[in-house]
Amino acid sequence: MQRKRTDQYIGWWVALLIIFGLAAWRVIAIETTHMRPDEEIAFRTTSGDLAATIAYQAQQDIQAPLWFAAFWGWQQLVGTHEVTARIFSILITLITLALVYRVGARWFGARRAGIFALIALGVSTYFFIYSLEIRPYALVLLLAAAAMWAFERWLRLQTWRAALLYGLTLVLLAYTHYFLVFLVLAQILYVIARVRPLDVRRIGQGVAAVALAGILWLPWVPVFVSQLAVLRDLAQAAGAAQQIGTASTAQPTSPETVHALITISTNGHWLLVALIAISGLGMTRRMPSRWRANLWLALSWAVGVPLIALLINTVAAVYSQRYVVYLSVGLALLIGAVTAALPGRWRLLALTIFVALSLAGFADQLPVRTPYRDIYTALSAAGAPGDVIYLSRAGENDNHARWQMNAYLAPGFEIIADHDLAAAESARRVWYLTGDWFATSVRETFAQLEVTHPVQQVIGQCDRDWCYLAQLMEAPPLADPLIFGGALPFWGVDVDAVTEAAVDVRLWWRVDHAPLVDYAIGLQLLAADGRLVAQTDGPIRHYGTQIVETSQMTPGRIYIDHRRLALPPDLAAGAYALALTVYQWWDGEVLTLVDGSERLRLDTLTRP
Repeated sequence: MQRKRTDQYIGWWVALLIIFGLAAWRVIAIETTHMRPDEEIAFRTTSGDLAATIAYQAQQDIQAPLWFAAFWGWQQLVGTHEVTARIFSILITLITLALVYRVGARWFGARRAGIFALIALGVSTYFFIYSLEIRPYALVLLLAAAAMWAFERWLRLQTWRAALLYGLTLVLLAYTHYFLVFLVLAQILYVIARVRPLDVRRIGQGVAAVALAGILWLPWVPVFVSQLAVLRDLAQAAGAAQQIGTASTAQPTSPETVHALITISTNGHWLLVALIAISGLGMTRRMPSRWRANLWLALSWAVGVPLIALLINTVAAVYSQRYVVYLSVGLALLIGAVTAALPGRWRLLALTIFVALSLAGFADQLPVRTPYRDIYTALSAAGAPGDVIYLSRAGENDNHARWQMNAYLAPGFEIIADHDLAAAESARRVWYLTGDWFATSVRETFAQLEVTHPVQQVIGQCDRDWCYLAQLMEAPPLADPLIFGGALPFWGVDVDAVTEAAVDVRLWWRVDHAPLVDYAIGLQLLAADGRLVAQTDGPIRHYGTQIVETSQMTPGRIYIDHRRLALPPDLAAGAYALALTVYQWWDGEVLTLVDGSERLRLDTLTRP
């Protein structure tokens, strides 16, 4: 007895280490997990009080209310933020993982079956994605596991109390997500196909469980009927072939849909998972009856649920990958049971191969989403007072993008969302944002602004994965130029960095007529007494890469001369003057300014 209790403690400690390790992995992954549009809806629809949250689901949406009410309560405690919202899902997932260990160990008579199931579930990309979502799916996963635990317990104990407990899990399913009905249908089919004897007592207990769930769900039934009417009206308005279900989000039952589901649920290694399942069926003859029964139960969970959903989907729009994500728990239990039942020398090898291959295919199954948060955060860090943000098909009318703008853009930016280009042209620094870079209207507006505001910095990317760009377009610092020798207009300087080693600047040039000769441009650092302490000379270095002689300048085009002025290592810390001079390189004759000075003082710098 003492040894058994010690083994139980060891099993739980191992399970807890795995559970908290998986939770830590998810916390770390928050930084690289980006929102999808439905997650913004979760925030928006829970932004009022609890009554408004429930009313929205009842009157304007088609969702069950339990998760939204719980999420509303969570926000009252910790505030509204993407990170804390994902922590809410992770906390729910901790309970799910603990329950999976418990179910695996009890169903299959060995703690290692629970531990192996935990590991299999932990490396599932399918489970990983939805255990982090700011949507009901973390709770869906938990309640699906709880309902299956209660279902098996009722079938094993055959008591009225166990049946009524199972009934309570059914009503929780109904208040959380309507498409958990696929799990209930799989349970019913399991009872019909596998439970013997199917006597009056069991049938009566099952009816009582369903009746209890029905009575407790009764207050929501009118709302549910109303939601069905809303769905029908939406489907008719959209001209959908299927008038029942969620036509706007459902995917058709097709070979491509089935292949996509198999791929994500197996991390791309469907053949390995199929081999494990077949091996499990081959073991049933030599395993105890309870092990066999529960293996079939896990199989009905992992395979029966999606089969039922895809079949019903042929007549009603009810299938999307996320709607059946809870099959991942049944699949993990199946894998854990079979690998744990292998002979000692093989079980760890089989588990190691499975984990290695699953991790190898893990990243390939992760969704690719536009990282609005990273782009807006980087823009905020690079922004300056007075910056303007010009939205050009960048989410002006997209709640998903605008929510993240509000959450992650630093205050102080003026946002132009009405395509007022004149307002943008009047600002010096404009961030041109677009999510549709190759649209003709976007490129035309960009080209018009680029004449006076050349691009200085690009944040984001635009390729086949995703497209969202924040491009800093900057006008010259001076509204009117200072002209050297009546031939070379200078439009100002930006000092980008001052370090112990160097000064980085941008010199702005634009001419109406190109000079007839090539001038040399000297950037100088002067001590307080006027002594020259550092200098760099040469032609314009447009963007620091393209050498442009002054005689080759295109009239009307802005040239941005990137210069690095190296400082002497023994230069004392203190204040120095930054100056500019233009001269004829062949004889050293200096071009003077209008006031006759040979040198333009640009700024006073402090060397650290």
